[in-house]
Amino acid sequence: MHKVNVKNTEIETKAYSFTDDKGGERKGETRYQKAVIDCDAYRKPIRIKLGTREAYPVGEYQIDFEASTKFTDAGDLVAEKNIVLQPMKKAA
Repeated sequence: MHKVNVKNTEIETKAYSFTDDKGGERKGETRYQKAVIDCDAYRKPIRIKLGTREAYPVGEYQIDFEASTKFTDAGDLVAEKNIVLQPMKKAA
């Protein structure tokens, strides 16, 4: 079982710009929140790409598998562009 620990609600931003297929310049920013993923095999700092979502509150989460993965037309299981977290369920 894995656990994702969100320690603060700070959002990091990274600006980007590129030229699209029509020669137009595109600009924007990517928003990230830092966390730590902890499982049997490793414990690693990670960045959660937020898109337009608000920061996750401080707490313990798990990755929402169904919302964070998809199947290609060929049937391959791949990660979505943005990982989605869900709060850990409290033990009864």
